Amino acid sequence: MKLIPTTESEIHVTESLKLKKSVWYEGISSRILKYSTHAITKTLSHICNASLNQGIYPDRLKFAIVELIYKKGEKNWCS
Repeated sequence: MKLIPTTESEIHVTESLKLKKSVWYEGISSRILKYSTHAITKTLSHICNASLNQGIYPDRLKFAIVELIYKKGEKNWCS
């Protein structure tokens, strides 16, 4: 199976990030990421392609924070 490489133009998705004061789990703010995207796209596309080609996915990229958000109904009922 031939892999289609990730291009730099696909990495520019980060330009649509909303500017928030909060930071990601690694301490990088969305503001820094958004404004530095043009400088790091070549490096990020290289990392993505190397990961796909080698079949190795970094553990730090497997991390996620899942939070429940109360919308309506009883707060103690998770259905």
